[in-house]
Amino acid sequence: MSSWGKIAHTVYGAGKIAAAAKHMTHKAGRALRPQKEEDVFTMKKSTLIAIVAFLSAVAGALAAAFVYLRRREAELDEYEQLLFSEDFSHEEPQDDAVEDAAETEEI
Repeated sequence: MSSWGKIAHTVYGAGKIAAAAKHMTHKAGRALRPQKEEDVFTMKKSTLIAIVAFLSAVAGALAAAFVYLRRREAELDEYEQLLFSEDFSHEEPQDDAVEDAAETEEI
């Protein structure tokens, strides 16, 4: 393809892009400024407030669940450390055995 052919091809492509942009602009203008009354979408202020309140409630519930689960996991970790620590044993404490032995010697 010669250099003039490349230039012509580029100009033709640019013209197609410009036409597509003009078509999109026209369609966007019609969508933003509807001509018929039935094309207009309206919403009451109370509906908008109800939607915002619902979304706020959902966000609050998710935050509360996150905080609860985080605290509960920390409690379970603490319990697990206590349960599996070396300080915890199922045997009776040695202090009671020493006191019992001291009582039997006195008798």
